[in-house]
Amino acid sequence: MELVVTISLGFAVGVAAAASYATAMQPGHYEIQIDTGMPNLDKAQWGRTVVKQCLTRTDIESGQAYRGPRGDQYADCKLMDYKSLNGEVSYHIVCPGANAPSGYGAFTYTDTTFQGSVKMQMGGKNMTMIQEYTAKRVAGCE
Repeated sequence: MELVVTISLGFAVGVAAAASYATAMQPGHYEIQIDTGMPNLDKAQWGRTVVKQCLTRTDIESGQAYRGPRGDQYADCKLMDYKSLNGEVSYHIVCPGANAPSGYGAFTYTDTTFQGSVKMQMGGKNMTMIQEYTAKRVAGCE
C-alpha cells in the first residue's frame, strides 16, 4: 500500500494546479488529511497521509491550495473544464501521451476548511486510484 500512496500522491500534487478564482477561504496553516485507495479496497486498507501546509492568499486564489504536498511528478497533466462557483470546485484531469492517466476532481470549501476527492483512471490499466481530502485551518502562517 505504501507504493500506491507514493504514486497516487504525485497525481494529487498535479491535478489542481490551475485557474484563478476568488474564494472566501482564509489563508493560513492547514492540516490536510489525504486518504488514498481503490474502489474495491475496504477503507480500512487505504493509506493515510497527513500534511501541514501554509496556504497563502495567492495559493487560494490560483487554485494551488488543492494541490496537496509539493513535489509534482505529473507536471504535464492539465486541468480542463475547471469550474468554481458557490464554494464548489470541479475539473477534469488530462495527461499527455498514449495510455496516459485521466481523472476528475471535486471539492467544497468554507472559510476555514476544504474537502473533496480526486479519482484517477490509471492510463492503459483497468485501475482507478482515489484520493479523499479533508483539510482544516489550524493557525496563521508563521
